[in-house]
Amino acid sequence: MGQKPWKNSNLTLQYKFGLWPRIFLAVAFGLILGRYFTLPLLLVVLIATVLWFLALKVPAVFYWFLLIVASTTLGTGLKTTIPTSSKNTAIYVEEVKGDVDNGFVAYVLTKGGRYRLKSSLPLFPGELMIIRGDTRRVKPAKNPGEFCYASYLKRLGLSGTMELSFPWQIVSRKGTLRSSFWEKLYLVREKGRQVLLQLETGHLYSALLLGTNVDDDLRKTASKAGTSHFLVVSGLHIGYMALIVSKLPLIGSYFTVIILLIYACLVGSTPSVWRAVFSYLLAKKYQSRMIDRLGLVLTIMIVLQPAWLFSASFHYSALAVFGIALLEPWEIWSPLKTGLGAWGTVLPLSLYQSGQINFVSLIGNIILGPVVGIMMALALIYLICPWQVLGSGLDYLGNVFITTNNYLSRFSQVVVGFNFLQVLTYWFLWLYFWHQSKIVPCHRLLGKRFVKITLVVAVLISVHFFIEAVRPVELYFLQIADGEASLLRLPYGEGILIDTGSSSEKYDGAERVLNPALRYTGVKKIDTVYLSHRHQDHIGGLQNLLYYDKIMIGNELKSLENKLATKSPVLEAKDQKMPYGVSIKIIDLGQEKGNINDNSLVQLVEIMGWRVLFPGDREIAGLAQLPTIPVHVVKIPHHGSPNAFLKTWMQGTRASLAIFMGGKPGRPNYKVVEKWRQFTGRVCVGKNEGAIRLRFYPQKVQVAIWQNGRFRIKYLLSRD
Repeated sequence: MGQKPWKNSNLTLQYKFGLWPRIFLAVAFGLILGRYFTLPLLLVVLIATVLWFLALKVPAVFYWFLLIVASTTLGTGLKTTIPTSSKNTAIYVEEVKGDVDNGFVAYVLTKGGRYRLKSSLPLFPGELMIIRGDTRRVKPAKNPGEFCYASYLKRLGLSGTMELSFPWQIVSRKGTLRSSFWEKLYLVREKGRQVLLQLETGHLYSALLLGTNVDDDLRKTASKAGTSHFLVVSGLHIGYMALIVSKLPLIGSYFTVIILLIYACLVGSTPSVWRAVFSYLLAKKYQSRMIDRLGLVLTIMIVLQPAWLFSASFHYSALAVFGIALLEPWEIWSPLKTGLGAWGTVLPLSLYQSGQINFVSLIGNIILGPVVGIMMALALIYLICPWQVLGSGLDYLGNVFITTNNYLSRFSQVVVGFNFLQVLTYWFLWLYFWHQSKIVPCHRLLGKRFVKITLVVAVLISVHFFIEAVRPVELYFLQIADGEASLLRLPYGEGILIDTGSSSEKYDGAERVLNPALRYTGVKKIDTVYLSHRHQDHIGGLQNLLYYDKIMIGNELKSLENKLATKSPVLEAKDQKMPYGVSIKIIDLGQEKGNINDNSLVQLVEIMGWRVLFPGDREIAGLAQLPTIPVHVVKIPHHGSPNAFLKTWMQGTRASLAIFMGGKPGRPNYKVVEKWRQFTGRVCVGKNEGAIRLRFYPQKVQVAIWQNGRFRIKYLLSRD
């Protein structure tokens, strides 16, 4: 009898990937199970005991089950608790990041769980403190694609936030041997930062060398250029530091290790930093493949700190090194191999999370990589001997770095609709290509195997178009601060936008909500942006909106036509007919002068016979001027203000669903909500519940609310 297929595949995996990568996957899977699924501790112990005895007599596969089950106990410890409020709270400081200028962020342990503490006062890991302050519960994001701070804290095993702003809030603080060590490191770091800030580009060198924050403009530019990893101390910086220290005279390998450990603590102890330090130690001690060392290092990291498994820094660092490890046998130019491996593996995750791609960034990283190493070496010398000539040279290199980033950022392209399934598909094809290139000759790879890969890609593209073809028309009502925006999503990524939400100096509605929503929903093209009137809570997001073809306005906005036409033409609003049974009818253009709210553009959206009315911010006088329009769904005017409630108009709509969006404090008015609830029987309040999605079918409309990271069905509307 021949060998069983699974045995051959197991040997292939063992040879290709090694033992430790598989152990890491088993432990990571166990942590995820424990993190997201509730398993009683007694049950876990019982299962682990049974598997242990079974593993003595049955095949070794049970050892993997045992490892997974045992790892769930670590993941169970990451569950969060409901925060409680207390005037005096005893805390233990676990981890601290930040500086005097930007404030400090600490992870602290309390009786009620772990919290994120924002402080304007210096804190040190290891301190025991009693402070006056309340714990705060963080509300989840209200819109699809929006960064969810509550989920972020949850992934880190944190229950909520606290704040420490004044010295009088500290009742007592007790130092320990650990906190004394960190206090001395803080003083060293702060002195070094002050020396570097004497330079014109000192904030850049402080980030490169000490791990401090950079200004928002440089951070955003680097993100578009694909070079943001240079501004955060990571494995690259640890590698350069190890190279610099090892070249110093009279410095042995053990002293180099000590300096790296101290440096890792100095720059913030991020997952990518410790991954690089552990990898350096293993590379010096054991001569093995990079992929085996990576698996061992990652396993050690998540066992010591399970919350790192859910950290973005851990994900990017692990994927980048994994990509480099896959290309380790390739006999090509080392910088190209490193850049291609890291860039190719991290790319899908970056597309999924940021929605941006920059193909030129690969070349930019290859060029800037050695430059960053030179900048770090010279900055170290400047810290010891702050010569003016050296400072001028550092400023020159810093300006070169900034200028290069600005140039590379021009090639950034927006990519929308990249979902997690496509991420997994990309990685599968990447691994398949790598695997085939290792076991078959190149000419066969470019022949028969390449044809297979092409067919797989073609099938995936066909499936994508099929899914888009059967996807229903969707209408999203987004909650953007006190403003609102409505997105009509058609198949194949076409979209119509009605208003663009709120924006201010401290809050960019387009960047925070609107653009992420476009990426989440897969809208690749905004054909038209309809603007109801000039108030900031309706047009604030237009300036930073990613893309749109044209703007349509009513009479009230005609005086701002030239100002609005900076990125695309501005036209007078008119009726539009689109595929899939969708049409937009203009009910009233309003007047050019008079009350701004009462002159709002009024539209009627029809989708397969379903009618949705958008009355803008019209109040009683403006509503009285409108014709009687029977509809199925109405977006309540002026955020549910009492000044915008007209009983006769409400009755004339004959609506089955009332939607309240946006609104400053006091809006929507609860009396207005109750009146609409009594009339329609169905009410959605986006300010309290989250974004609203309507899915249109010939005989029904599915109404869903965005809650805890996904849409949950609330109502079903059926035709009479």
